[in-house]
Amino acid sequence: MIANIQFTKKITDTLQGSIWRAVCWTQRGSAISNDGKVQSMVIKLADKRLQQNRLARIREKFYPCDENVVLEANVMKYLAERSKCPASIVKFCCLLENNSDYLLVMEDGGRSLFQFMVECHQLIKQGIITVAHWHQVIR
Repeated sequence: MIANIQFTKKITDTLQGSIWRAVCWTQRGSAISNDGKVQSMVIKLADKRLQQNRLARIREKFYPCDENVVLEANVMKYLAERSKCPASIVKFCCLLENNSDYLLVMEDGGRSLFQFMVECHQLIKQGIITVAHWHQVIR
């Protein structure tokens, strides 16, 4: 179980919080590792009050929002537990909470799905991949 988190780099803001790269430490004081190497994790912080009130904060204004990090965690956990879950799916680690936030801890996939999609659309514009190939990839 995770006992301590060292946030190393903010990746981006979200509608209800932020996403960070981090190193997570166990109760025994060792970093969570993969093959003996310290493993970077990604943590999505979500403000409990915003989620409970179904709100998003954008430039200090509040808007209705259906974001739900608890549901997101449950979906990730469900997918990760399936025997046919591909290695390309980022795996759920755990969902933690403190007085003000939910912390969705997951594997570090290197880049976000949004970044991947933006890069693919750039490759389509450059003629490097075709739209037909893109459709095959996303199926």
